[in-house]
Amino acid sequence: MDKLWQEWLRLHSSSFFRNAGWMFLGQGLSYVFQATYFILLGRLLGATEYGIYMGAVALAAIFSQYSALGSQWTFLQYVSPNHGEFSRYWGNILMATIGLGTLFTVVLALAGPHIARSYSPAMLLCVAAGDCLCMQIANATAFVFQAFERMRLTATLNILTNLLRVILA
Repeated sequence: MDKLWQEWLRLHSSSFFRNAGWMFLGQGLSYVFQATYFILLGRLLGATEYGIYMGAVALAAIFSQYSALGSQWTFLQYVSPNHGEFSRYWGNILMATIGLGTLFTVVLALAGPHIARSYSPAMLLCVAAGDCLCMQIANATAFVFQAFERMRLTATLNILTNLLRVILA
C-alpha cells in the first residue's frame, strides 16, 4: 500500500499528469455540456427547425475548419520551444482567421440560401460568424495556453464555451 501511495505522489507531482488530467476533465465536461445543448435545442426548436439549424451548422463547420489555415499548429510548433516568437505567430493566426473567416462568413450568408432554400441569410450569417470567426479565435487561444503549458486554462475555455451555449439555449 505504501508503494502505491508513493507512486500516486510521484504521478501527482508530474506536470504531464496534471496537464493530462485537466485536459481529460475539460473534454469530459465539454461533451456533457454539448450534449445538453443539443438536447435543449431539439426540445426548443422542434424537429423541422432543429434539422434546418443543424444543416446550417454543418455547412458552416465545413468551411470553419479552413478559416485559420492550420496556423494554430504552426504557432504551437514554433512558440512552445521559443516563447519570444509569440507575437509573430499570434499575428499570423489573427490575420488568417479574421481574413478567411470573414470571407467564408460572407460567402455562406450569400450562397447558403441558394444551396438550401430553408436557410435564411441572417441565420447563416450568425452561424458562420460564430463558427468561422469566434470559435476559431477561441480555439487559437486554447493553443496559446497549450504552448505555455497552461492546460487548466485550456480546459476552462473549452468548458466555458459549451456552458455558455447551454445557458443561451
